[in-house]
Amino acid sequence: MKELVGIDSTERYLGIDLESSDAVFPDLKLPPLARAYFSDMKSCLGEMHRVLRKGGKAALVV
Repeated sequence: MKELVGIDSTERYLGIDLESSDAVFPDLKLPPLARAYFSDMKSCLGEMHRVLRKGGKAALVV
């Protein structure tokens, strides 16, 4: 069985983590849910970048 590598953003959806979203977008006046969404997307993209091999490709469906 392969080991899964990634992030789990479940906690953010159960109780929105405003601290991390404020750090990502300090100058924007966004609703808390939008800040959490974009913060999660930043985390996901960063993790995808980390695990991709050099020259690798990824596809996203949003």
